[in-house]
Amino acid sequence: MKIDFFVFCFLIYLINFYTVNKVEATKGNLVLVGGHLQQDNQQIYTEIINLAGGPNFAKIGIITAASIPLVWDRFHNDPDSSNSQANGDYYAQTFIKYGAKSAEWIPIDITSRLNAFNSSIIQKVRSMTGFFFGGGDQSLLRYCLFDDSKSETNPTPVLATILEQYNEFGAVIAGTSAGTMIQVGSDNNGPIPLITSGESHNCFVYSVSNYAKYDYNDHNPHKTTVNPYGGFGNFDYGLLDTHFSQRGRQGRLVCLAYNLNVRYGFGIDENTALVVDAYGNMEVVGPAGVTIVDVANAYQVSTVYDQNNNALFTLTNWNLFNITYNYLTDGDRFEPNTGRITISNDKSSILGKESRAQSIMNVGNIFAANIFTSVAIDLFDSQSLQTIAKTHLVTPQYATRMTKVTGQSNAYKNPTQNSNNVLTIVNMKLDFYSIVPFDDTLGDS
Repeated sequence: MKIDFFVFCFLIYLINFYTVNKVEATKGNLVLVGGHLQQDNQQIYTEIINLAGGPNFAKIGIITAASIPLVWDRFHNDPDSSNSQANGDYYAQTFIKYGAKSAEWIPIDITSRLNAFNSSIIQKVRSMTGFFFGGGDQSLLRYCLFDDSKSETNPTPVLATILEQYNEFGAVIAGTSAGTMIQVGSDNNGPIPLITSGESHNCFVYSVSNYAKYDYNDHNPHKTTVNPYGGFGNFDYGLLDTHFSQRGRQGRLVCLAYNLNVRYGFGIDENTALVVDAYGNMEVVGPAGVTIVDVANAYQVSTVYDQNNNALFTLTNWNLFNITYNYLTDGDRFEPNTGRITISNDKSSILGKESRAQSIMNVGNIFAANIFTSVAIDLFDSQSLQTIAKTHLVTPQYATRMTKVTGQSNAYKNPTQNSNNVLTIVNMKLDFYSIVPFDDTLGDS
């Protein structure tokens, strides 16, 4: 039987198309929680279970290697103890409560690293449809799950199997706090660094240190550190940070993104998740929000000029201008490949419907718990176009300037919500600069 040449070519095209898309579609999803995942957060636990195959099918492996081991925990007999085994049992029970077919702790921590090479554990991992990485110290996750006897980026057999289940067989990978931050991948410049320590103000003042080796005893409060080898390689879209609004990490994320030449930074609030599908499309799930900063058009200033282009003074302190800030809330979506933001259908713009004429926030501790996000929300719930807040630390003191851009900036709210504490904010411009002598030139608005 003769087959028309064009029909034959079309059939080959369909086979190739199906094969390529089938392979792509087998990659799993990420559920990245910003820490402090509450046991009653049915929305997020159910999301993880559904992505792992659904109730009565999902088989969840719990990895708590970021926690201290039981033998180091002086309070291990306390019912509220927080060691690797206690945390593993806690999460396993919670996943069972919400309908997983099975959930069990994978017994790997800093005192049992060899289990990451154990053949029986590897076989068990192959039967699982989802994995949850608990919080603690992300450097411990690297220490336990990478085989540094070969290289800084060589996964142990257990981690390699988990990544295979995710990349080839559609398993979901979820994490909270350190378990989220460890998921960073790579971009065109190589591995995206894993943030390991630091505070916002100190990041402005002190240089960033690279720490490839884990040092459990190093707690220098002035250091902002990253691991240049990155994490597990699952999130290729930018830096990851957690406990974000609650610990005032906006300055840290912006500073690191710019200094490390990474366009996007994603800061996830506590008890809230960023869900990422196999194609990189993202959706916010939970009661708070996810900050997305974009430093593509940000710039630094070395000299300040007057209106006649005469040099007024030279800046010696770190500064950054024209950062794009977005704060997305439940149901909002982001496409990193295009930068497109899609607002959830249940929200509408509050432009022209603001609660007050003037922004009323005037704080001197912008990086205190939840203050930065509150100041931004307050600005957008007013008719003011700009607000400036300051840092508590004064060596030197920094200003944070937030600006609405006419025709670009907007804020959205679910009209059924009574609280004004949750707003989606799009395209706010953000500047960080030391106040002396800058404030005298730019002034408050």
